[in-house]
Amino acid sequence: MIETNKPFTKEEILRAFEQVNKDVADFFSAIPTEKFYSHPMDVWSARDNLDHLNKSVGPVATALGLPKILPSVLFGKAKKPSRSFEEIRETYQAALANGGKAGGKFLPDKAEELSKTEKDELLKKWQKVSDKLVSVLNDKWSEKDLDTYTLPHPLLGKMTVREMLLFTLYHNTHHVNNVRKLFGE
Repeated sequence: MIETNKPFTKEEILRAFEQVNKDVADFFSAIPTEKFYSHPMDVWSARDNLDHLNKSVGPVATALGLPKILPSVLFGKAKKPSRSFEEIRETYQAALANGGKAGGKFLPDKAEELSKTEKDELLKKWQKVSDKLVSVLNDKWSEKDLDTYTLPHPLLGKMTVREMLLFTLYHNTHHVNNVRKLFGE
């Protein structure tokens, strides 16, 4: 099972992303192609989970790369302190328990066939989006900024940038652990 310690500071979040991003890449790359695509009806395959992670992390990385005036104008500034990793995890788990699920542009594309090439492309995309997230966080965001600016989450509503990063960390591990359960691990 992939887990994180309970990061909160920018440095702790950066270290957690570096480890989790590597763990996600290692986990999915080790899955044989046939197993990567297999799943019961109405359950996402490993491939679907990785595609979903790419579609989830990419927009966060892109948003963090924009000038900070944009999120400020579009979504406002934070009106309350950032919640902890545990609070974000519990809020997300409660939303899932109440029927919340991914939708729209965050749903995985349909796989048409078993393809080692597609698997490699999804892994390359993961490397690209996960590296971009770490890079823009490291280069553009101060500790104070993480609690000042907000971003929208489709299920959880407005969150501070720190909360969005904590959610993203948990969400990445959540999907790896879902695949582990799918495989009976």
